[in-house]
Amino acid sequence: QTVTITTKNISIEAATLLLLGKTSKTDADQRGKFGEGFALGCLALVRAGHPVTIHNGHERWKPEISKAEDGPFKDHDLLVMSTRKLPDYRPDFSVEIENVSLDVWNATKKLFLFLEQPAEGTTVKVPEGVVIMDPVYHGHVYCRGIFVMHNDDIEFGYDINNITLDRDRRMIDEWDLRWKLGNIWQSALKANPELMAPRVYDMAKNGKTEVKGLHHHIDQRLVASLRTEFHKEHGEDTVPVTTMSEARELESLGASVAIVDPTLQQ
Repeated sequence: QTVTITTKNISIEAATLLLLGKTSKTDADQRGKFGEGFALGCLALVRAGHPVTIHNGHERWKPEISKAEDGPFKDHDLLVMSTRKLPDYRPDFSVEIENVSLDVWNATKKLFLFLEQPAEGTTVKVPEGVVIMDPVYHGHVYCRGIFVMHNDDIEFGYDINNITLDRDRRMIDEWDLRWKLGNIWQSALKANPELMAPRVYDMAKNGKTEVKGLHHHIDQRLVASLRTEFHKEHGEDTVPVTTMSEARELESLGASVAIVDPTLQQ
């Protein structure tokens, strides 16, 4: 019932982990940038009754909750780190989390695509990320393999390589999300137009979030594919409209109309 998270061949200066706002991240490919995750993660785990042991080079750290004896926080509970020198250097940085039940582990695994991967043949990988078509993942948005949010207005699941998150990793800017999903679908359509065009049409017809920004990226080949799908459903002489007033006006002129979602009309 212990989860161990290990980073090979690294030790870290204590200040970069224990001072809020000071991050150890220098590589753009690393997750995290606010300098709060490690300390807040330790705090949440200890509060929830999970003893934590950290091995870092020549030291072993134990985060604990302790009352301050003096100073401005006297008698308040604080997160403290008890440290102990180790006789031997440990080349790997590791965090051991105890009292993790199998149920919690099985639920947690689903939040990390590198621990529990979608079924084979259900993903389409493009330079901007991954489209996950397995229904289990519908509406799920991940950033570099880590779950961020669920959105019922999203048809498929996505693992996006780079996107702006809030400091708690719980929210994505809606405009940024639409733009990134539009990029992903533009690449996916180029890679496999026969498979993807009918899916784009269904999403546009239902006003799904991922295609609301697609008109910024669209090319004439996709327009032709969507028009073909529309004609299959409504007939070649049908005009798409979005309101009853538009429909009545065009019908009075003898046109055949279909009321559709604004995304599809666009």
